[in-house]
Amino acid sequence: MSRTIAVRGVGKCAFAPDTIRIFADIERRDKEYEKALAGSAHAVEKLKAALEKQGFSGDDLKTSSFDVNTEYESVRDSDGNYKNVFAGYCVRYNMSLCFECDTGKLRKALSAAAKSGADARLNISFELNARNAAVDAALALAADDAKRKAAALAGAMGVELSKIISIEQSGVSHSFVSRTEFREDAVAARMMKANSAVADISPHDVEIEESVTAVWEIA
Repeated sequence: MSRTIAVRGVGKCAFAPDTIRIFADIERRDKEYEKALAGSAHAVEKLKAALEKQGFSGDDLKTSSFDVNTEYESVRDSDGNYKNVFAGYCVRYNMSLCFECDTGKLRKALSAAAKSGADARLNISFELNARNAAVDAALALAADDAKRKAAALAGAMGVELSKIISIEQSGVSHSFVSRTEFREDAVAARMMKANSAVADISPHDVEIEESVTAVWEIA
C-alpha cells in the first residue's frame, strides 16, 4: 500500500469592481387599478427619458420584476371591532441599470434619477463581471499554496514527494459584489448635489477565495 500526504491549499485574490448596477424601485398606489398601473408606467417612462438625456439608451433600463398587490388597512367600526378595509392597489416596478465602473456615468445616472420626477428608491452595487478569470486566478494561487505546503511538510518529515494521486477543488460559493453598498438614504444625500458628489466613491475590492486539496504519493 502506497504512502500518501494530503494538503489543502488556499488562494485569495482581490479585484477592483468593473461593473456598477443601480437598482430602482418605482411604486404607485391608487384605489383604482388603472390609475395605479398608469402612474407607475408613467414614472418608468420619465426615468427612461431622463436617462436618455444623459446618454444612456432606453433599453439599458431593464425590468427585474413587476408586482401588483392589493392593500388593506385596519379600521375600527362603530362597535369597536377592527376589520380590514380595502385601501387600494400598489403597482411596483423593480428596475436595474448596469454599466461599466465609471463614476462619470454613475454621476449622470444619479442626476437623471434625481431630476426625472420618478421618485425611485435607489440602491447601488459594485460588481465583478470578469468572474471566470477571477476564480481561475484564485485557483492557481491555491494550487501553488498546496505545492508549497506539501514540499515543506515532506521536507520536515524526511520524505520525498512523488506523483500526484488526486486534486480536488473544494466547493466554494462566491460573491462577486463589493461589500461597499450605497442604499437609498446615502444615495439620496448624494443626489442632492449629484454633479460633484460621486467623485469620492472608491468601492472595496471584490475578494475571491478558492481552495484545493491535493494528494501526493511519498517515497
